[in-house]
Amino acid sequence: MNIKTKNIKYKNWKYLLILLLISISIVFIWFRKGELIVGGEEGLWMFNAQRSINHFYSGWIDIGTGYLTSAYQPRIPILYLLLFLQKIFPVFLSQAIIFFLIIFAGLTGMFYLSKEFTGEKNKNAALVISIFYLLNSYTMTQVWNRLIYAGMFSWSFMPIALYFFSKWIKTRKFIFLVLFLVSSIFFSASFVTISFVFVIWVPILLLSVFKIWKERKNKKNLFYLLFNILIFGASWVLVNIWWIYPIFTTSSASLGNMTNLLESNIATLKGVSQYFTNDQIVLLRQSYFFSRGDGRDSFWFDFYHSPLAYIAGIIGLIMVLAGIFSSSKKVIKYKVFLVTLFIGSWFVVKGSNHPFGESFYKFLFSHWGFTMMFRNPYEKLGLIFLLPYSIFFGVGLNLITQKFKSIRLFLLSGLMILICGILVWPMWTGKVFTDRVRLKVPLYYEEANKIIDSDNIDARILVLPLIKGESAFYDWKYMGAVPTDFLFNKGLITRPISEANYFQSLYDGFQNKDTKTLHRLFGELNVGYLIISDDLEKGRNDVQNVDELSDFIKRDTDMIFFEKVNKLSIYKFQNDQIGGQIVAVGENIPNLTYKEINRTEYDVTIINADKPFNLILKNSFDEHWVASIKGEVLNNHNVAYDYANMWKVNRKGDYKIKIFLRIWPWQ
Repeated sequence: MNIKTKNIKYKNWKYLLILLLISISIVFIWFRKGELIVGGEEGLWMFNAQRSINHFYSGWIDIGTGYLTSAYQPRIPILYLLLFLQKIFPVFLSQAIIFFLIIFAGLTGMFYLSKEFTGEKNKNAALVISIFYLLNSYTMTQVWNRLIYAGMFSWSFMPIALYFFSKWIKTRKFIFLVLFLVSSIFFSASFVTISFVFVIWVPILLLSVFKIWKERKNKKNLFYLLFNILIFGASWVLVNIWWIYPIFTTSSASLGNMTNLLESNIATLKGVSQYFTNDQIVLLRQSYFFSRGDGRDSFWFDFYHSPLAYIAGIIGLIMVLAGIFSSSKKVIKYKVFLVTLFIGSWFVVKGSNHPFGESFYKFLFSHWGFTMMFRNPYEKLGLIFLLPYSIFFGVGLNLITQKFKSIRLFLLSGLMILICGILVWPMWTGKVFTDRVRLKVPLYYEEANKIIDSDNIDARILVLPLIKGESAFYDWKYMGAVPTDFLFNKGLITRPISEANYFQSLYDGFQNKDTKTLHRLFGELNVGYLIISDDLEKGRNDVQNVDELSDFIKRDTDMIFFEKVNKLSIYKFQNDQIGGQIVAVGENIPNLTYKEINRTEYDVTIINADKPFNLILKNSFDEHWVASIKGEVLNNHNVAYDYANMWKVNRKGDYKIKIFLRIWPWQ
């Protein structure tokens, strides 16, 4: 290696060190109080990695009476990394490390992608681009404030994927293909929300089109190009088939139902589009996030409606326009590609706004039903718009400041402080997250979980009061998706999950103090424990009165008080109606024992069967549940108890039955 090459690599490390320091600083600020950042739609899945792995790995989510969705399986790789970290570090620090990796990887990926587009010599521009890619109003609100992990991982992975693709088709070096595939596993959490698959692949596909057009007259080069593009895409599918196949086979029904919701989704599109009008999009803003309420600091409204904020945003836009109109091929490669991506993504993310917004989406939704997932396009596809926006910003800022050589450093520093500092001040103070998502989970939940686990009975937990909605407010600051799903090892019921009527029946049973009905339901649902939680925020939840529930349960002779742990009162249902997760019903039922191999596989032993009986699995009915005897599938699969799986078994003697969830063709 010559001295010149060494210097180039050394200079790269200087820039990467700056990005590293920014990543560390921001994460330190966010987590300096030792609190988790959780809540909102995501709930508590990052609180206990092992528990979340148990929930997500198979596609069968053991919450309520369970439901089948493979949508969360792409999280498994990052959860195993989180599990490793949680064995070494406190929970909050483990999350902080994950956040650091997301930020630093995204900054680094954008730095190298920018160098690929602007040239090796334009490192200053690449540094500015990568910093702006993190520190802008869109990333601040849509990626971090929204607290949607698929968006975080996609923000980081998109420039990485595009960089490796660009290097792969240019050099044909397998190292870039391998690095892309490895990184795609780490960032597979991006694909929990399917719309983010488009975020990753649209820029790649558009660049492919431009490359193909460029090589259209050279048949040899065109052949190699098409072959390499095919290899790149096919390799990604093969490496990620472990979550791609289950998603499309288990979620096809729910995706298909979207086609019946045209008018509803158009209404949603029009409703959200008012918050990102064209004048706001070009400033990377969405008015909802810069308003009062939802626990946001007054800074969100007061500052972002001040002249300084508008001036800073307009200066940023001027830089972008300067980058678009002033850059030549010497300054920026693939300019036509980036301009096309910029204009095309703007047209899409503006939603129903003019020009032609509503008619475009009506056509899209009516002809391709799956596109209704983009009914909030600014949130789902805005990252694609952000990518060329950031590149043009960095190029424009670099070009403009070069014209003021005597004060260039001062001018460059001042503009970066204004746009990437003051304009996104919540990123630097930690106020990007509301106080309601910064918290510590009370220790008494883990204590209660250990107590119930030590009892070693295969039964569900019923958490009271029952919550009718999808979210809840707790007095330990938590606000968001019901958190108890991730606070106990056993399956539990606390909110409506499936379309079954049992939840409303439970709710009415407690409301009417109908002990007989409740006992029957406990047996049918395999409820062995009740927990009365007294830590819900008063007046913020659609729940029943805790004191009345406690008095009612205390009067029930079949409810034995187990233990009180702080604000949680634990009761045990002492009744032989429970039976377990798998039971036999009918006349002269045989002796039955079962072993849970995992949440999707059970070995059932039948002894002394002399008459037909019904075999019931107390999980939500799903056609993917299969029962077989020596490989012979039992075909009479029906619904029991208005929600569960039931098979009629007409075989005498002693034998074994295997119950499993069939996802893959070879099962």
